[in-house]
Amino acid sequence: MPMPDAETRQEMVDERVCRILEALPPRDESMGEDDLIAAYLADEWACLEVAAVVIAPMFGLDARDPAVIERLKRAAHGALKAECRRIGREGDVR
Repeated sequence: MPMPDAETRQEMVDERVCRILEALPPRDESMGEDDLIAAYLADEWACLEVAAVVIAPMFGLDARDPAVIERLKRAAHGALKAECRRIGREGDVR
C-alpha cells in the first residue's frame, strides 16, 4: 500500500496526538488551579514527546523538522484547549 502524501500523513499524526490526550485519566477534582494547569502542561509535553519520537517517524515524518514540530505543538495544544473549553461548559474537572 503506498504511503499517503505528506499533508495526509501529518493529519494522521495530528489525530493520534489528540487521541493520546483524550485517553489520559480523569483529573482529581480536589486539585488546585495551579496544579491542574501544571498537570495539563505535563500531559501536553509528554504527548509531544511521544508524537515526535514514536508516531511521526511511523508516518515518515522528521520530528526534528521545525514545520512538523509546529504542527505537533498545534495539535496537542488544540486538543487540550478543546478539553479546557469542555470543562468550562460542564463545570467538570477531568
